[in-house]
Amino acid sequence: MRTCVQITVFCAGMLLLCQALFAGLTFNESQMQMSDTKRAMLQPARDMLQKGNLEECRRLAARAVSEAVDLPHGDIVVSLWLCELGEFAACQQLLEQVSVIEPGRLDLHYAYAEVARKNGRTYDAWTHLNIAESTDPPAAWSKEYTQEFATQVLFSKALVAEQRRDWKASKELFTRLQELGTSGSAIPMGLGRAAFEAGDAAGAESLFRQAATIEPDQIVPELIMAGLYAAQKKYEETELWFKRGAAENKSHGERIRLDHATWLLREQRAPDAMRLAQAAATESKYADEFAFIRALAYYMYEKFSESETELARLAQKKPGDVRINNQLALSLVESTDEGKRARALQVAVANAKLASQSGDILATLAWVQFRLGDLQASQQTAATILGRGGQLSRDSAYFLAQILADFKQTEQAQTLLEIVRNNEGEFFNERRLERQSAQSK
Repeated sequence: MRTCVQITVFCAGMLLLCQALFAGLTFNESQMQMSDTKRAMLQPARDMLQKGNLEECRRLAARAVSEAVDLPHGDIVVSLWLCELGEFAACQQLLEQVSVIEPGRLDLHYAYAEVARKNGRTYDAWTHLNIAESTDPPAAWSKEYTQEFATQVLFSKALVAEQRRDWKASKELFTRLQELGTSGSAIPMGLGRAAFEAGDAAGAESLFRQAATIEPDQIVPELIMAGLYAAQKKYEETELWFKRGAAENKSHGERIRLDHATWLLREQRAPDAMRLAQAAATESKYADEFAFIRALAYYMYEKFSESETELARLAQKKPGDVRINNQLALSLVESTDEGKRARALQVAVANAKLASQSGDILATLAWVQFRLGDLQASQQTAATILGRGGQLSRDSAYFLAQILADFKQTEQAQTLLEIVRNNEGEFFNERRLERQSAQSK
């Protein structure tokens, strides 16, 4: 079995913080200033993609483009949708087909840049965007649409500069966009991040507050400041911004407390996270997320029965929630009740069918099989995960390491454990690993 896994730190609640921090910065149709008419023309094609019918999606997109004119090539539109969905192989295949028929298109270089940007290949992205800037547009495009597309290319360059941590270039590009009259929250957000990285925290806060006036429901300045300080590992400042936001921001206080609790879990501070989660109002719109935080905190401190109680309640409300069911299976398998342990396997198997491409979901199934003594099944599931490669949470890597160790694949197991130890972020089996480390000394 190969151990070609890339560890990625994940916590569901941090999604809110990430959404606030990068509000307006992912590719979508509105950033390309697509009119409602064009969006409506493309909607049948997008519906086909959501149903898994790629060929019909391509046919409908091509028809819409032929009628609208001011749009990218139909296959490029579809490839960008695939890119949004993380279907990079299918996206790349479509782009290569366009490259054979119409090489050198402006929108083709833009699409290649988007794929590269979202895969962290900033040099490739920057190169394609530079080519796009110097490439003539399709003859059928209007002058107005050509300018709109040029603005989108410039916006993508600003994002790539940010990925490269070239804050000077990022500031210059966002400033150019501002001077062009580009509307929306993305410009002050980008300038704010550049200001923060340049050491101007007060200027950054001012820009984030400006962005919040444009998208008050999405952008929370205090969360953004907390997230930026957390990224710099300035934990005292991080906590101060969480507390300040919870006290002063009446519109988003509960959301800030939720992200604060999630960050505390990420820092392995389960008791502090629990205090915040327990204090949350039961009528809060984030009540279920707070309950999930409590379940995670209980699990982290090996109070599996309490974790199960929280999760069972959530699972009843949201029976198809993969995230909740995943954690429920992990809590149930730790029970002394054989009926509950059997239920853990049922939940894990059903979840694996719903999310068969998720390494973390399959790792939970492997762990449940292992804990129930079905060693052959656990090894087969582990082999499937490791054969694919890809991304895993720290806990999933830990589960696989235990399974490999049991099958005397010591070197691979130690490789995974080193990855677990050397990465950051929440790790819910830390106590178990500490006990094992102490016993091995």
